[in-house]
Amino acid sequence: MGKDKIITNTIFLFLTSIITSGARYIFRFICIKFLTVSEYGMYTSVLPIYNITLTIGALGLLPSITKHIAENIGKKDYRRVGKIIVSATQIAFVMAVAYSLFLAFFRKVIAVSFLKDHELVPLILLCAPLVALQILKIVPRGIFLGYQKMINLTIISMTEQTMRIVFLIFLFYIGFRVEAPLIAWIFAVLLSLIVALMLIKQLKIPIKMVNLKSVDFSLIKSLVSFGFFISGTEILEIIMKNVDILGLKIITQSNDLVAYYSTASLIASLLLMIPSAFGGAIFPYIAEKRGENITVKSDLMFGSMFFVILPLVFGVEFFLREFIVLMFGQDYLSSCIPASILIIGISFYSIYIISFSFITTSKNPKRIFYILLLAVLINIVGNVVLIPKYTTLGASVATSVSYMFCGIGALLILKINNELPDFLIWKTIMINAIFLSLVYILFHQSSTQLKVIIFTISIMTSILPWKIYYPELIEMILKKLEKYIF
Repeated sequence: MGKDKIITNTIFLFLTSIITSGARYIFRFICIKFLTVSEYGMYTSVLPIYNITLTIGALGLLPSITKHIAENIGKKDYRRVGKIIVSATQIAFVMAVAYSLFLAFFRKVIAVSFLKDHELVPLILLCAPLVALQILKIVPRGIFLGYQKMINLTIISMTEQTMRIVFLIFLFYIGFRVEAPLIAWIFAVLLSLIVALMLIKQLKIPIKMVNLKSVDFSLIKSLVSFGFFISGTEILEIIMKNVDILGLKIITQSNDLVAYYSTASLIASLLLMIPSAFGGAIFPYIAEKRGENITVKSDLMFGSMFFVILPLVFGVEFFLREFIVLMFGQDYLSSCIPASILIIGISFYSIYIISFSFITTSKNPKRIFYILLLAVLINIVGNVVLIPKYTTLGASVATSVSYMFCGIGALLILKINNELPDFLIWKTIMINAIFLSLVYILFHQSSTQLKVIIFTISIMTSILPWKIYYPELIEMILKKLEKYIF
């Protein structure tokens, strides 16, 4: 797979990210319109429990399946690909049953003893089947990524997100309240899993060559060992992303504050669409090339990403207040300052996301684990210290600092691995970041008309250096976009 294929996969994954993020916004928008602030806070309070349980239960299977399938496709060992899929399915089934039962049996302990809110018991119970279905769906997602069938990922994502909204509206219409979002999500994931199984049949995977009743313990060990390392990093990531909401709920016992902060976090996560899509596209490519003992250069990959990240970051910052009022209403203006702070951290965290594919496929991938561990400790300590006095503001500062630490730590690892991009790229990024930061500080309270002018200048100052340093890259991206648009 060459650069042209990377751009194609990135476009498909970017479309998937747009669909997922857009549908998430619509889903949350509908929840906010039908639920009170307190009810919405209750729903978002159980999401960290769901996210952490799912991440632990997933056991790092998605990148593990992707890596093993991509490497064996590169070696043209298709029989082993079939064995990988069978073994991954066996692991997923066991983990799905185990962790859904865990949530079902310990729902009262989690709600009453940990979150100190008895009203969350039925919501945590609903998380049990949702976790099971999401773990099972990891296998088809890993297959599509390994085979680089990004369009299939787009299809199942469209199915899940569209039906989740449809089911949600129907449930609200017939009288359901705070439990409606989770019930709608369960049925949507079930439907998307059925669609995924139908798409897998079209790939003609050589599973028939494998004894489905046998258990290949050596292959399971290989999947779990790599997955266990990835799972460790994913668990740390999910803790880092959810400890702020958990901290707000446990320390303040306020569903309203949780609702405001969850909205801020949702807005900031919008900026992760591009790096997440790009990181997902280059991971199987890098794994395949490493399997062929081919060195992968990262300079153009990083350059093409930051070509669009910086103007997007400051564009959202400029129009943040207007966006919140338009999408969520005046009641959620308390989300503005926390979102603004989180966006700064997210811009650094995007560096970590892109670096992840290079680091985890290198000879020493464990270095990223220690960076994440320190970032989680920073986040936990920061939230414990700052939330009691500054509530949502303290949570956003602690989380943003931990995100910045991840980005800088990833750069240090790339430097150690001799995979750090060309110095000119980072020089350009720093110049743009400093310039745009000054612009943001000076004009954040300006009129909408002036913001439009400044945003236009920001885009031009971000594009111009890439046009000078890498004109062939810009030309290639524009031609590819022209092909897909027109």
